Amino acid sequence: MKNFYSLAAAALLLPASAMATEGLNIEGTTMLFDKNISEYYATDFRTTHVSLAACGEALVLNFGDGTTPIVINPQTGEKLGEINLGSADASGSVASDCAGNMLICNFSASGSTFKVWKTSSATAEPVEIISLDHNTSLDLGARLHVQGDINGDAQIVATMTGLYAKHIYRWTVTGGVIGDPELVALEGVGEWYQGSSNAKAIAHSAKPADGYYVGHYQSGVDEFYFVNGETLTATNFVKEDGSSNWAFAPNAGDSRAFNGRNYTAVLELSYFTGWAISSYAYIYDTTDPTALTGSIAENALKEIEMTVHEAVEGANAAEMVLDANCNPTDDVLLFPYGDNLLAYFVTTSDLDLVGYAIPAAGSGVNDAVAAKGLRAYGTKGAIVVENNGATVEVFNAAGAAVARTRDSQINVAPGLYIVKVAGNSQKVLVK
Repeated sequence: MKNFYSLAAAALLLPASAMATEGLNIEGTTMLFDKNISEYYATDFRTTHVSLAACGEALVLNFGDGTTPIVINPQTGEKLGEINLGSADASGSVASDCAGNMLICNFSASGSTFKVWKTSSATAEPVEIISLDHNTSLDLGARLHVQGDINGDAQIVATMTGLYAKHIYRWTVTGGVIGDPELVALEGVGEWYQGSSNAKAIAHSAKPADGYYVGHYQSGVDEFYFVNGETLTATNFVKEDGSSNWAFAPNAGDSRAFNGRNYTAVLELSYFTGWAISSYAYIYDTTDPTALTGSIAENALKEIEMTVHEAVEGANAAEMVLDANCNPTDDVLLFPYGDNLLAYFVTTSDLDLVGYAIPAAGSGVNDAVAAKGLRAYGTKGAIVVENNGATVEVFNAAGAAVARTRDSQINVAPGLYIVKVAGNSQKVLVK
């Protein structure tokens, strides 16, 4: 596997209180990359179910077919290699918390054992943290979500799949200790089956009482709901109400707190990319989740059209013009990183993986974009960075943070340093 440098994600996250203005600068949104996933892995995507996670500073894409998840540069989309899977089983999905920890789970049919592993580095062997024997007539593992910090306070949610499914398993994590599993049904959201009609329940916060988001294909209803965490009943929703609502399923998303607000992204999966009907993604301010109402595009801060890619030789897209039973799948990842909220969307019908950087309100420079041409060098008693005004982070050889600034010159003692700007790292020797 190609090696890459990784630091503790906690050292990279800027507290919301340190930013001058709450919220996002949506107008400053910049595309980082747009990639054809069949170029990563030439396979028949009708037999996969994709998922995304952040692990340290790596972007991880899992295909859910038993292969090892791959590591992707979160700034350029370049494939870097594979994670260290160790004894973990990635036949289910991957997910990440708000502190750079990744969870990996197997796909577990009813009557078998569902397992979850955790890791904070793509190069470290994952450690098993959950083992659950279940006999519910439903399956587990295709959809996983985590909110909070699994080494502190968090909530893990596994959405069940199968005929008449409307259920989740959830675990509350307190002080790093995982509580007992709870099986609960979500009411007022309809029922789903599996594959492309499958839902992904998303926790609003680390507290179960704060509620969930969930959506799936419902034969033209196509609603993405907020579910009250105390009554476990849907209270409001956004809806695809256009004439082509039969072509979409709002069945994947993610939700994160960032810069004093809460944001939720939804991916509306297209079944008919062979007819040039693209999937769409939407980003909402869900600080008040009960405000999630109207048409799916009406109250969105941002609408993103996915790119429909041609499959490379040896691969097939999962879209219904090719195969009515193709089961296309999708996923969404939101990841706060410095002064940016990074957003990633993937679908097997479009064969598309796209990444965006959305700067914080009041932030004049999009760090993730400004850092692409990072160049740093040492002079006597200082590090000089050609950073175009982006935030620079400096760490010593032991990994301790030394500086965080937008200045182009940082005075330091002689020694070896790691200079980092939005995911790009460079070693610098100062004499």
